[in-house]
Amino acid sequence: MANAVKIRKLPEAELGSRDHLIWKNIPLWFSFQSAAGLLSRSEPVFNSATNPTALIDTYQTGEFMSRLNLAPHVTTAFHWGNFHLVPSFGIRETYYGEAQAPYRDRFPGGGHEHREERSGFFGGPDFPSLARIYNKKTVFGDKLKHVIEPRATYRYVTGIGDNFDRFIRFDETDLLSDTNELELSLTNRIYAKRGDSVQEIFTWELLQKRYFDPTFGGALASGVRNVFESTADLTGYAFLVGPRSTSPVVSLLRMSPINGLGLQWQADYDPRQRGIVDSTLSVDYRWQKYFVSAGNNEVHNDPALAPAANQFQVRTDSAIQPPRMECRGNRGLRLPQGRDPVFHRPGDL
Repeated sequence: MANAVKIRKLPEAELGSRDHLIWKNIPLWFSFQSAAGLLSRSEPVFNSATNPTALIDTYQTGEFMSRLNLAPHVTTAFHWGNFHLVPSFGIRETYYGEAQAPYRDRFPGGGHEHREERSGFFGGPDFPSLARIYNKKTVFGDKLKHVIEPRATYRYVTGIGDNFDRFIRFDETDLLSDTNELELSLTNRIYAKRGDSVQEIFTWELLQKRYFDPTFGGALASGVRNVFESTADLTGYAFLVGPRSTSPVVSLLRMSPINGLGLQWQADYDPRQRGIVDSTLSVDYRWQKYFVSAGNNEVHNDPALAPAANQFQVRTDSAIQPPRMECRGNRGLRLPQGRDPVFHRPGDL
């Protein structure tokens, strides 16, 4: 394909450790993630100023560009009754064998690139949840339990600054930027007891982020699509085309009313456009070793706010991405994998 983006991450090795207690009887946990590999990326460059379909150049890194990444983290926890506070601090060091020059100066950029990031966040606080048990038997199970969980997460990252455009994009590791943000969420869960098992049959989660640094340390470019880690972990749809202090409100609904049937719907409501700007709906059903799946994706962009089409590697001024709708369907035979996992929640259900 003429507009294909090719990324190779081979050979690459990853080494990591989950949280483990450093000292006995002291609530302090240590974890880390590390990776080292030889990578390559190539893609076409089009003339965005006059003819977005006219190929004028090809961006190509070295065939074996090195990237080293190390990210240790330390986490602790404080508990006061049903109130939980989970602060964490981490440092990430990343070394790139090549750096990317500004787009209008052509590619590739020369020299090495070193990135240092210092991050701290409070993975809470988890406020006391509200719960109620319904002992009446229904079509969903013998008992039902409704839980409401509010949560707030503050995150601060610094050390990257306005060098974001110099990092070559291969995966989510390269999307990290400075940020000072607060995420608020409210989750409703319904559990059903069916015999001796407990299943989460309904989940509705509402999330929104408040950005105290609307330019993300100077990394944000106005008038084009921007994708950062702090936006991608909220929704898969890009919404930053200029400085803004709040994200869209993300609504994520998951249902499994009967065994084998699953439904998920995500809708992003943008207060700036006063409507739902993105929507993803998927339904799947499993019966013995067979499955069928269907889905629908919709994007409703405001042409006055919609950004350029190339969102991941190079920021351009190419054509505006129009609103679109995609439908998909799939059916097939499931390979033997054992029983599906059942989500249990400890408690008095």
